[in-house]
Amino acid sequence: MITTTTDYTIKTVNPDLVKITGILRLPSPAEYEKPFDDIKSYMEASQSFTLDITELIFLNSAGISALARLIILARNGNTPLTILISNDIPWQSKSISGSLTKLWSELIVRPVEK
Repeated sequence: MITTTTDYTIKTVNPDLVKITGILRLPSPAEYEKPFDDIKSYMEASQSFTLDITELIFLNSAGISALARLIILARNGNTPLTILISNDIPWQSKSISGSLTKLWSELIVRPVEK
């Protein structure tokens, strides 16, 4: 699966790894349903799943909510989830490491140095 717009790309690296790059600023959490549907499908079929957002420059609050739904989906399915983040992008460590880890104690957030 590859979803590409002028602002962002969602690309399947392999069935257990999806990479999101660019700028995601869709107007509401509901607008993230379609772009994230394939991610959900891969997560549900996976023994463990990794989401690489190290090159996602911006994600608005609606996107943070959509990402939280992915974490809850992983938690409910007991699918180990790792989110790769970049320490060079401040919102990632603040929002992902700070807030979203409270949704599931098993969530692994791994900073990747570039």
